[in-house]
Amino acid sequence: MIDLSIFMLDKRYKGFHYLAKSQLFDELFHDQNFDAVQIHDANYHNVNGKKVITGFCGIFKWEDNKLSPLDNDIYTEKMPVIAYNEFSHKGKKCLDILVESW
Repeated sequence: MIDLSIFMLDKRYKGFHYLAKSQLFDELFHDQNFDAVQIHDANYHNVNGKKVITGFCGIFKWEDNKLSPLDNDIYTEKMPVIAYNEFSHKGKKCLDILVESW
């Protein structure tokens, strides 16, 4: 089980909306479009007794309910999202997602 308090205390993830239960990306963001969706891996590991967040792991575009990788990696629209943050960057609609797996 993922300890969300680690993320809630981290300044990088403070503005995120945390879900009570994970939801699949394609269901949560159905019929919405994003120029860029940045994936953040919610897994963490111990380094010298301290929990270290894995964090950013990829980016894709979400348009017309279709996922298009922007970094030539492979992702699935069935990623379980546990938190998200919408934002604008240079006039583009963007989204950060915190996922259990990708």
